Amino acid sequence: MLEKVSGECANKCKKILSGGLKRAVQRGLLAYNVVDRVPGFKQVAPKEFPLWTVDEAQRFLGVISDHRLYAVFYLALTTGMRHGEVLGLRWKDVQGDTLHIRQALVQKDGGQQLKEPKTKKGTRTVPVDPHTLGVLERRRKAQKEEKRALGAAWGFGLEAVQTDLIFTTLEGKPINLRSFDRMWKGLITRAGVSDIRFHDLRHMYVSLMIERGFDARVLADRVGHEDPSFLLKRYSHSFEKARKSAAVPLSDLLGAAPPIPLMDAPKTLN
Repeated sequence: MLEKVSGECANKCKKILSGGLKRAVQRGLLAYNVVDRVPGFKQVAPKEFPLWTVDEAQRFLGVISDHRLYAVFYLALTTGMRHGEVLGLRWKDVQGDTLHIRQALVQKDGGQQLKEPKTKKGTRTVPVDPHTLGVLERRRKAQKEEKRALGAAWGFGLEAVQTDLIFTTLEGKPINLRSFDRMWKGLITRAGVSDIRFHDLRHMYVSLMIERGFDARVLADRVGHEDPSFLLKRYSHSFEKARKSAAVPLSDLLGAAPPIPLMDAPKTLN
């Protein structure tokens, strides 16, 4: 496998295969798990992903501020939600100042459908700030106008679970994921910022939060990761920057400068 894929990918495949054979052993279909006898591949450093600078993120949001799906990109940068999680978000999932992540829009069998998150951690609650709620409220008002313009034709033939989506086409249908990706590329060109994937907004969010001092456990819960140690490994560079910023003078911690002892001869404590 190492001749065709990276060590990281080969290790993932080994883990999946080992899990399947382990069940076969438990059911008496195999005498032992042959994969357990294969040593793991040497771990390679995580691939670095390109991220926008803060200035690029601000420039992008400023250029697309008049776009009808502006809130999609704003949410990605303020919550770290995945591509499909944002596009699968419903109005009933917004309760007070909290978003409830219960489903995602995913591609399957040449089409797309709304599905529950793959893991228990994927189903989660994400508190948001008042400004983010204001951006969502602006989206709600815009959608009402879109409904009023089309009348009965808006969302025609769709199930209620689909018509409750926050982000839809002008006709009220779920957004086509491939069309969204093309739109994303177009907006990047329009804004004149670095060419990154939409998913990289999630990476940028996590990196910025780490640099602000949030620990791995809090972030893992917020972005839906099962294991906080994954964040420690994946974002080791950001955590290192955060560790260095933890060297805070005592005067900052106490709010005033502590007294400086005179340089007399040392005295014992007793």
